[in-house]
Amino acid sequence: MKKILCLTLCIAGAALFAQAKTPAPADLKLCYDVLEAAEFEKQMTESGTQMLNAQIQANPALAAYRPELEAFYKKCLNYQAMKEDVAKIYLQVFTPDELRQLIAFYKSPTGRLFLQKTPDLTVKVSMLTQEIIAKNMPELIRAIQAKTQQLQQKK
Repeated sequence: MKKILCLTLCIAGAALFAQAKTPAPADLKLCYDVLEAAEFEKQMTESGTQMLNAQIQANPALAAYRPELEAFYKKCLNYQAMKEDVAKIYLQVFTPDELRQLIAFYKSPTGRLFLQKTPDLTVKVSMLTQEIIAKNMPELIRAIQAKTQQLQQKK
């Protein structure tokens, strides 16, 4: 009897957990509205193109492979394929009220300006990050080498 009760509770718990993971259609629709207002597909495409341009500028040898890189990104980072998963992430991060506020923001003049400038900001912040990492790479290499020596001495 205890086994049946335990099994029933486990199944009920699993069902509740599965329901918590499956967003309500209205919530998904709200997220899709945010993605549309944020021009997410366009932002994704423009940012991807600018990032590829920056990578090729940093490593000109990649220019010969541009068509293959573009095809790969279009296949793997396809908005339609990612749309539901991105919406689910938004539901983990934002409340429905916050999502409504985001929609209002993106439709405002300031929100439109932000959307217009986001791809350029993304690339510039990414390039800054890469510069900082490159400049500080010797420090990381020294730290890894020191840790490797410590681990080898412990053996």
